Amino acid sequence: MAVIAGNYIYGKEVVGLQALEALNAHSDVLTIISGWNDGAFKKELEQRNIAYKIIKLGWIYITKPLWTLDSLIHIPGAWLSYWKIAKEYKPDIIYTDSYRNVILLWPFLKKKSVVLHVHEEHAYVKRGKGFIQKVLPKTNRFIAVSEFIKNDLLACGVCEKMITVVYNSTKEVEEVEKAYMPGDVLRIGIIGQVLKTKGHEDLIDALILLKGKMAFTLSITGTGDNHYIEILKNKISANGLDKMVNWNGYVEDKGQVYESLDVVVVPSRKNESFGLVAAESGMYYCATIVTDAGALGEIVKDGKTGFVVDKEDPSSIADRIYKLYDRQTLMEMGQNGRQRVQKLFSEKAFKSEILSALELSIKN
Repeated sequence: MAVIAGNYIYGKEVVGLQALEALNAHSDVLTIISGWNDGAFKKELEQRNIAYKIIKLGWIYITKPLWTLDSLIHIPGAWLSYWKIAKEYKPDIIYTDSYRNVILLWPFLKKKSVVLHVHEEHAYVKRGKGFIQKVLPKTNRFIAVSEFIKNDLLACGVCEKMITVVYNSTKEVEEVEKAYMPGDVLRIGIIGQVLKTKGHEDLIDALILLKGKMAFTLSITGTGDNHYIEILKNKISANGLDKMVNWNGYVEDKGQVYESLDVVVVPSRKNESFGLVAAESGMYYCATIVTDAGALGEIVKDGKTGFVVDKEDPSSIADRIYKLYDRQTLMEMGQNGRQRVQKLFSEKAFKSEILSALELSIKN
């Protein structure tokens, strides 16, 4: 049985759907949607023929008293519904992606019956470490999305033998023969939320250093902090990069974006639990430059599939971009990147490892 909040569909929910799909193909799985939701997660379950029930567990929100009140009003009914479901299905293992569900269902969970899929840091987050330690008695296994998150769980006091690393996956795309640098112009891209912590400014500073030394374009895909976007646009304009930079905004089909790029840069200033863009770019034969921020260095093999540089270091980013101004280097790194992603970050690998982790939990 699985308990997923399913409020909306973001990265964590996509991973949860892949896990549920793998479980449902192996044996029938009942999913409990435990939060207020927009209906999208429910539709995805229906499309996959995964059975589900909805209960409203909520949470205690210090800064949102009305949300907390709503949760408290619904919790007695949610407990009764869960008790009836558990009595009928008698689950051996409960798969969930949040410690909140474990805490809220505490009285109804058997000792060591939970498999907790961990997507975020907790050890150095306010109250995060305490919550992980709180759910330990009920947890059979922790699934970490990266070695970085595994080390974070170790810092929370979790025993290493209780942790299995299962990398998130990216969709397989057809093999193609990619043409790099049309017109001898290096096509650089940055994809994702436009926030100060994502390091867009560091990439722009790197390109300022490269102006006049090589031909390049920059494609910025994503939306975010409007004030920060204006700061970036002003810097681009002030340094004469307007004609080289294209703002795409939000693009639903990111495959078309990756296909139009030679190099993807992920210059995060803060630690990333995984870093899906770095994996996706490899699937599309792009060389990838990342900062040594959390798990990003696990995805890119420095010098083989791209480069790993220090955080907030525009000069190093510029140096690595310049090294990629060569078709042969791009071709070799693109091929290496695709092979690495297919081996470590494919849906097939993800589903196999998720099932292995759950089977190990049942044996324990």
